[in-house]
Amino acid sequence: MMSKTRLAITMIIDFLGCRIIEITCKYLFASLGPKPMAIRGRERRRSLEEAEKEGAVNGDARKV
Repeated sequence: MMSKTRLAITMIIDFLGCRIIEITCKYLFASLGPKPMAIRGRERRRSLEEAEKEGAVNGDARKV
């Protein structure tokens, strides 16, 4: 087998092995859910939007 072909095959095997290890470690150890700070911000924005809608419906909207 030629050395270039052997090197290319070795590099492909190495890449695939690293990819399998990366996917396995990500599955086992990564926490992919949103952080509590992001969840609180989303809830706060949602409650502010609801308050603004209620204020606009009741005629209590502030004029800036």
